[in-house]
Amino acid sequence: MDDSNGVAATGTRDFAVQGVSHLALVCSDMAATVDFYTEVLGMPLVMTLGAPVDDPDGYLKSGEVLEPGMAPGTQHFFFDMGNGDQLAFFWFPNGKSAAPGVAQPDNASQTSADGSMHHLAFRVPSDKLSAVWAHLEAHKVPFYFIAHSVSEISSYRTDNQLPFDQEKVYERRRRIKDGVTVDTLRDVTEDTYLASFYFEDPDGISLELA
Repeated sequence: MDDSNGVAATGTRDFAVQGVSHLALVCSDMAATVDFYTEVLGMPLVMTLGAPVDDPDGYLKSGEVLEPGMAPGTQHFFFDMGNGDQLAFFWFPNGKSAAPGVAQPDNASQTSADGSMHHLAFRVPSDKLSAVWAHLEAHKVPFYFIAHSVSEISSYRTDNQLPFDQEKVYERRRRIKDGVTVDTLRDVTEDTYLASFYFEDPDGISLELA
């Protein structure tokens, strides 16, 4: 169904979900996060909220009440991801250290705990793959690239019953573990289902440009 603005929506009789408003992640250094997401990924910073460090009641400058556990001095920044979607980050003065392998994977090819966010994927135009490659290299962002094929996806759906595809997947896992860039742009063909760049932000959050 559509709302009055023509936005496709889904949901219950009482309200309709209209897609993602924002994703809220946590960072250890807001300045480094702003530099990475604005300079490397080109996402404009559109809103900054913060709790004054000397405010004993812990209110954000916008008047929103901080939840229990959010100390005065907390920062909450929003970036524009495009299409009306936003990516938000918290910085907590009392924040806990990252827990790779538990709250987040060590890298996009590894596992993480149930209930955690594994990685965040952003959509990019298919004709910009070479530009993305050059851009990440220019900003010295380590990454690996995989041209996921339709046959590879099919092998996952059949519990890897296709020996050739199964071996291909295992070989990729070995190469990723060794830190080798897996595929190149020459591997993108008509059989490619998803062409993906995998890398990390300053806090080790696994990101993908697909």
